[in-house]
Amino acid sequence: MFRVVHTADWHLGKSMFGRRLISDQRWVLEQLLVHVGEHRVDLVVVAGDVFDRSIPPLEALQLFDEVMQRLVNLGATVVIISGNHDSSERLGYASRFLKLSGVHVITQGPEHQWAPLVLKNSDLVVNVFPLPYQEPQWHWSSTNEGAAAAPQGTVQDPLLSWLEQLSLELPQSSRDFNLAVSHCFVSGGSECDSERVLGPLAVGGLGQFSADAFAAFDYAALGHLHSPQKLCGGKVRYSGSLLKYSFSEVHQKKGFWSLLITPGSAGERPTFCADFVPFSPWRDVRVVEGTLEELLAAGESAAAVGESAGLSKASVTGASQHEEPLKNGDYLLARVTDKELILDLISTLRRVYPNILHIERPYFEVQRARQTLPSQEISRVGSELRLFESFVRTVTNTPQEEALPSGFSQVFAEALDEVRRGEEA
Repeated sequence: MFRVVHTADWHLGKSMFGRRLISDQRWVLEQLLVHVGEHRVDLVVVAGDVFDRSIPPLEALQLFDEVMQRLVNLGATVVIISGNHDSSERLGYASRFLKLSGVHVITQGPEHQWAPLVLKNSDLVVNVFPLPYQEPQWHWSSTNEGAAAAPQGTVQDPLLSWLEQLSLELPQSSRDFNLAVSHCFVSGGSECDSERVLGPLAVGGLGQFSADAFAAFDYAALGHLHSPQKLCGGKVRYSGSLLKYSFSEVHQKKGFWSLLITPGSAGERPTFCADFVPFSPWRDVRVVEGTLEELLAAGESAAAVGESAGLSKASVTGASQHEEPLKNGDYLLARVTDKELILDLISTLRRVYPNILHIERPYFEVQRARQTLPSQEISRVGSELRLFESFVRTVTNTPQEEALPSGFSQVFAEALDEVRRGEEA
């Protein structure tokens, strides 16, 4: 038997609405390390986007170093490929030295004298084919050799070329299990708001290709898409990201795939079974909705009894997907349904929900969509008083005849004249 953990899209150093998530990332990575130790995992695969940006912050580098050291101490071999968020040069720094400890960091493709990693035990030979992210290339040709006129462009993805070549060369003995590791967008996969487009040429599906490109492999461990999912009957899988990195992911479970590869019987090829192991986040990401009064009452009730009592009116999106109730420390998007202007709303809510990240006002968004754009309004009304009146109607949601009190126009005109005299002086 051979045990594998498939994870990806750590995005170490990421922030969400300005809130640094390094402590939350450390929390779930600790759970991954516990699993590796308890189950004596042989191989840990990280399928790209280790860091959130090409120059990661120091705290992200320190966490990565700590996790790698502990995985090596647990006896696991580690295979890491670069993703579209990573700098291949920086991620690959000291890769030859790390290889001596069993941490294999691959940031270049097969054309750079690359070879698969072969891991053996008494029953199996696991051939790991790391295929790091490479930008799709635009190749130009012209009708006349050497001429610049009439160019015709074609997009060629290096990954597809590698897969076509490798598919013809895969070992096929009864002991061989061929595992591809890649960071790409397979068509049919589900996207999230927190994913970055794969390169400048990935427009209109150019950065995507069919999961059938991995058909010759026994398993394809993929990264890039942030929701855990499987394609091609389960042979092609995305592990998803460590955490929910956008509010579009509130209904998702985050975790990793745990594979058990077993030898085939009577000359048959090896087989595998895969279980999804969910993380238990320190602070979840959720959406709450209700009036300000309902939201404050729900938060105060939750703080008092340690659970989501009082949420009968203020709804929590995603609550049915979680065993744990709403915690006041969760990362929240609050949809406040009041129809009145509320001053200093976010400070009021943060007295109960300290980690509220964003506020939406659905009623005002609908009202704004129905009204004329400000630049059009300015040209249409043509006077400062009418423009000010329009502003008051927008923020107070009052009819035109009730927006300003009687006599206000005289006061406004006098104040405006005084301002103009001051400008001319």
